[in-house]
Amino acid sequence: MTTGGPRGWSRDQITTRFLNTAPSSYDRKSHSVNCIISTGAPVVRFYGTEVLRISPDAVGLERMKNGSQIPLLDSHQSGGISNALGRFSEIWFERGALGCVDTYRSHKMMAAIVTTAR
Repeated sequence: MTTGGPRGWSRDQITTRFLNTAPSSYDRKSHSVNCIISTGAPVVRFYGTEVLRISPDAVGLERMKNGSQIPLLDSHQSGGISNALGRFSEIWFERGALGCVDTYRSHKMMAAIVTTAR
């Protein structure tokens, strides 16, 4: 008999699963966490589908090489200083993704983000 779901599934049964999504790299002292900036996954925009190429020859990291740090913006908004949540202090390429260390302006801001991720 086919139940319409995976083995062990029952239409009359409620299943709950818990997953800890809090970042294991969170550093309370430095207000930083490792994260993935982009995997190059397609994103539908008003002008079409955007697909970023994630590789050292496609991503300009000149600002990181000369010691500058790139602002971490809230939802790509750059209208004011309050939109800068922190900065990227390191960037790397790993398994087709662009990773970074995000350092946040305050522990309170970082704690809110980590709490949201849990």
